[in-house]
Amino acid sequence: MYRTIVLQVALLIILLMLPVSRVYKVFLIILLGVLSHKTMLITWKLLELCFWIARRRGRSVYKKMVNRIFREHFEFRHNFLAIPSTPTIFIATYPNGAIEYLTPALLPTPTYFIASTRAKPVMSRVYPDEECGYLPQGKKQLYQMTKELIGEKIKQMSVFMYVEDMSRRYGRDVGGLRKGVFWIAKELGVTITPVVIDNIRESWGRVPNQRYEIYVGPTMYVHDPLSTLIDVRTMMRKKKASLKKSKFFT
Repeated sequence: MYRTIVLQVALLIILLMLPVSRVYKVFLIILLGVLSHKTMLITWKLLELCFWIARRRGRSVYKKMVNRIFREHFEFRHNFLAIPSTPTIFIATYPNGAIEYLTPALLPTPTYFIASTRAKPVMSRVYPDEECGYLPQGKKQLYQMTKELIGEKIKQMSVFMYVEDMSRRYGRDVGGLRKGVFWIAKELGVTITPVVIDNIRESWGRVPNQRYEIYVGPTMYVHDPLSTLIDVRTMMRKKKASLKKSKFFT
């Protein structure tokens, strides 16, 4: 109880210092008053992480902080033993919320994260240059650039990419998948490993007690890119649907 009060006071001071309108501040203060103990602690850790990132020291604390958030405040489940011992291309479903974007830092194996150049201003303060690369969207040479980057990095470590196309979800648990990475894997002769990321459910600013799971699918070579894409998409949709069941607990 004492810890919750201290956190509320600290967050209140931060909110009052934010350069936003009075109406928005009142809304945030009301929201702060109804947050649960768990939500308060998660919010505090996220603010602490943002503080380190703002001071350009996020690289030294990022993975440690992310592991604390998920392992202390969720029933964290995973099957990391399914991760292959040799480098692979992790192809993942897209996260829904800000907390889920932290997922790549949970992987216990050396991994190179490929992101959009739009994310570089923040990501570059968190990930060391040797662990994250940025590619421009909409370029005609994007396929070749992606292939060259994966071909270079996968000699040393695995590569992580979000391949779900959110614009093609249409109310389904998992939308369409971008096909380029399947062709790249075939041409390079390397494996792909599907990763299904759970979604964190919130209710009026509260984070209820719940399970958070990362499912690592079977590692495979790509012989027929189109049929492999269909098989992976089907598997991802079934697994994402199953993650909804028995998610909450008291």
